[in-house]
Amino acid sequence: MEKCEIFLCRDCGKEFLNGISYSDHIRYGCITNVKYYCKDCNKEISTFSGKYGGGRCESCGAKKRLKNPENNPNWRGGIASEEYGPEFNSNLKEQIHKRDNYTCQISGMTEEEHIVVYGELLSVHHIDYNKKNNNENNLISLSRESHSRTNGDRKYWTLYLKKLLGRKYAYLS
Repeated sequence: MEKCEIFLCRDCGKEFLNGISYSDHIRYGCITNVKYYCKDCNKEISTFSGKYGGGRCESCGAKKRLKNPENNPNWRGGIASEEYGPEFNSNLKEQIHKRDNYTCQISGMTEEEHIVVYGELLSVHHIDYNKKNNNENNLISLSRESHSRTNGDRKYWTLYLKKLLGRKYAYLS
């Protein structure tokens, strides 16, 4: 039978048995001021192993997992950083919300409900995904959930939303 030894934690002073490694003691029982830092950018992180890739912060972990963003199925050639046209402002968004009766055109969620659930106004979505095309017939009010769904199969959603607007507002066709 193995002799049981008791060790003291060098950070908290608590006792732990020799069957438990020091790192397991830190992970599962020691409340200390031990600080861990991302091994790439040196930003403070909560645990060394972390859920973002072995001692990395969320940002560096994502970069490590996806070295080439073009391999991501959602990659659209870097258009996310593209700027909106100057006419895409709060007045235009309000005009679109008013036209759509302050309601998500996919889910039917009202703007009041959206504010309670998400703490923000409905989104205004560009149907053709062109941030410079701010024509009234290219914009639609969507909830956060519906807006994120529209970023999947873009061809489908472009056709669907154009037909939806065409049926609701025949003058836009």
